[in-house]
Amino acid sequence: MKLSISINNVIDAKNISGAHNSNIKALEDYFKTDIALNGNNVLVNSDDEYTINILESTFRILLRMSELSFKITPRDILYIISIAENNKEQLYINFIEERKPICHNVYNKPIYAKTLKQDEYIKCIYKKDLIFSIGAAGTGKTYLAVCYAVSELKKGHI
Repeated sequence: MKLSISINNVIDAKNISGAHNSNIKALEDYFKTDIALNGNNVLVNSDDEYTINILESTFRILLRMSELSFKITPRDILYIISIAENNKEQLYINFIEERKPICHNVYNKPIYAKTLKQDEYIKCIYKKDLIFSIGAAGTGKTYLAVCYAVSELKKGHI
């Protein structure tokens, strides 16, 4: 089976492929298949129908992320693959289109939840006075909680 995906412009193609094609390499490593970026077209040749379907879903998400000016990294690629594998493509696309900043950093850059679980965590923080959160290190638990607390402090709510 073959998959051919057209990317609208060079900027999106560059963003999706990543620095030195690192995002394409991450996809190739995960799926054990060759992915060619030919101008504004992505070409995949695989005998596995499942791989083609997941890659098609993954590229739809990546295209939408690039259209919304996300900077895409190899770490994002692995998360997006898991979204595609769990049939949450539309849920994730809705999330990235409708997301709102939690707060702004000292340079006035907005801070957002990056994943569906982080978004769920922030929604819990909005609704509850006390939250217990467990999970792997580096997933944003403390960072997001502090961002929320600082934004509430700046607003004068606490």
